[in-house]
Amino acid sequence: MVELATNVYSTHVVQKALDCDEDVRKLIVQELLVDDIAKTLTSKHCSHVWAKVMEIANWTPPVPPIFAVFVTLIDTLRHLVILISISLASTIACVANGLLSPLMRQALLLSRYVLCHSYLMLLTLPL
Repeated sequence: MVELATNVYSTHVVQKALDCDEDVRKLIVQELLVDDIAKTLTSKHCSHVWAKVMEIANWTPPVPPIFAVFVTLIDTLRHLVILISISLASTIACVANGLLSPLMRQALLLSRYVLCHSYLMLLTLPL
């Protein structure tokens, strides 16, 4: 299923299959979650499949576990973006006011690097 969903042509077939009954939809989502989830979440073609899964409003409980995963990821990414923004804003303000010594400038650049690296690592984690 992952190969179909990540292919430029067959992704349309997978999206169309999501229009079938709920049992078929759940099987598709389970296969996408069990195989290589990192590959499906980073594939530009499979992103259309995940968008289709999210558009489906009539899931009966229990909903596919991917929704909980997405909520957690979005929340974590939001916090990381806030931290990176604060770090960048403070660096710009200090540089503009000439308040940074070379050592402090390097420390702030290193902290921004660590935050950005953490963000990128989070994106590549297998779920």
